[in-house]
Amino acid sequence: MALRAYAILPRDNYELFPAMYKLTGQDEIFKTYFFPKSYVSYRKPRAVSTRQRERARQMMIGQNRAIGRKDYPET
Repeated sequence: MALRAYAILPRDNYELFPAMYKLTGQDEIFKTYFFPKSYVSYRKPRAVSTRQRERARQMMIGQNRAIGRKDYPET
């Protein structure tokens, strides 16, 4: 049995594994893929410590500054 899911998958996944992910529909915003139900898993969110969360936040701020996002000016 297969599950019809609406997801934004990286284009590389679709191109690397065309037998696994079938593109069934597309408009200007979304793409619809068809893939086996066994590829979907539901889990609890993993626990992230305050320290890990702050480190990830700082990394994202640094990446946004590196690409020149106007919300993150150089300091």
